[in-house]
Amino acid sequence: MVIVLCILTYVVGLSIYNAVQTYGIQNRLLTDGISAAGHLVNWQVSGSGRSRQRKALVEFRTAADEVIQTVTDMNTSAILGFSAGDSLHVRYNPSNPSECSIDEPMLLPLWLKLTLLILAWLTLLIGGCIVTWQNW
Repeated sequence: MVIVLCILTYVVGLSIYNAVQTYGIQNRLLTDGISAAGHLVNWQVSGSGRSRQRKALVEFRTAADEVIQTVTDMNTSAILGFSAGDSLHVRYNPSNPSECSIDEPMLLPLWLKLTLLILAWLTLLIGGCIVTWQNW
């Protein structure tokens, strides 16, 4: 049971780290990124069932008139109803244009999304600790 708890702690730690890292990237793009008009090329789906993830393949033109086509999973919930060819706005990093986020109204504020993710992972960890403690 201790091994399971160690694995759970490791997974929760990595997940929280990933959530904070993604928050940092999105926040930096929102504050320092350049806005550009683009369109949804297609949806890329990986996994199946509940582990299915959708990422948006977007194409946009930078301020230097360079056409960028890249995959992003940042703020894709804002465009769930979009189809291939629909226009959208992206916010990209001028030094690395392939690092971009969908610049459409968010369903949840960025800070609230991070808080909910951390709380969900910590709830899972605390639940695992309680189950382990009761079976000890």
